[in-house]
Amino acid sequence: MSISCRSVLEMYFGSLIDSLGDRFKDFDVSIELNRIIAKRYINSAAKWIYSSHPWEWRFKMGQLTLIPDYTTGTCSFTEYNGTNESASRTVTFSGSTLTTSMRGRFIQISDSSDWHKIVYVDIALNTVYLETPILEASASGQSFKIRKRVYYVSGEVAAITDFGRWSNRFGILAYKSFSNLADHVSNVLDDGSPETFSPFGVDNYEPVYSAGTIAGAQDSNLIVGEGAAAWLGNVLPGDELFLDESSIYSVKRVETNQRIILNNYLPTAIPNTTTYEIRRNLSIGFQFFPNNVDGYMTIPFYFYDRMFDMVHETKDRPKLDDAFDDAILTRSEFKMKKNNGDQNWPYIAQLFSAELDGLKKDFRIAKPRYDIFAPE
Repeated sequence: MSISCRSVLEMYFGSLIDSLGDRFKDFDVSIELNRIIAKRYINSAAKWIYSSHPWEWRFKMGQLTLIPDYTTGTCSFTEYNGTNESASRTVTFSGSTLTTSMRGRFIQISDSSDWHKIVYVDIALNTVYLETPILEASASGQSFKIRKRVYYVSGEVAAITDFGRWSNRFGILAYKSFSNLADHVSNVLDDGSPETFSPFGVDNYEPVYSAGTIAGAQDSNLIVGEGAAAWLGNVLPGDELFLDESSIYSVKRVETNQRIILNNYLPTAIPNTTTYEIRRNLSIGFQFFPNNVDGYMTIPFYFYDRMFDMVHETKDRPKLDDAFDDAILTRSEFKMKKNNGDQNWPYIAQLFSAELDGLKKDFRIAKPRYDIFAPE
């Protein structure tokens, strides 16, 4: 396999926009609205190409921390009688320290065999609200377990290839579809060290974090937190930093409680004491079996990452070798022509397909263990 040499000038976001404008006779990208349109097509094309193939630079490693059940304190609850939906879905705690991160976890009351999903946590009242009513007889001072059943990886993850383990000579956890797991075990929430993993959709309780304020210098990708900002454990790579509808950036990594590195450079400064929101971005979930560990446990995982929108015209560039610039421009051109009803778009699409095929031959890939997960 040959590796292509760099034979064209490296293009940043603004250069790609200008070059796309050069491909159209009556599309002046110096006009603000046209430039906004061109940005959208360039970002869409670059992200599509990046995610279309397992290019070797997409392969990354991350880690998850598995946590034991929370059992501190006691709880009180009311039995469901067919008419008391609100009361029977409410559990109040004594001697416990609840957190908002418990939303989406499951609780088991005393010796019950049932698990109930927590849909809301009221910190002030030391109370949780459940998706389904409790059927056991009303009681107080009861023991309980709150379990994190599903673990969500960060939004930078496009596809998982493997979950590993540090302490086992076999090295990886086995994939097993959840339906297959349910067919073969009597209790999918059994205790023990994980042996298998199953995909479990996206997070229905995607958090929004906005404590404290932030600041950032122009032409920098460093965001500094101020005041009550505490990002470790609350912000993940791939999350979106939202200032307003026209100022949205993606998180590359979280280094400290008050230090974030973005995938984007800031085209304008973020003044001190600026309010913000950081929003979770399509976080994929996994359940492990056995499902509960005795103590905290860290496991590695391996994945293909995704690319995020470019923002800064002279500092942001695609996460691709510069040999891909022509393909980005050609895909942008054919998508624009197709959407504008230009009858020549199929010819441009064929050119793009040929360019992409050539790039696939010239660049190495990171081959996954499985092309797809078979339902074993």
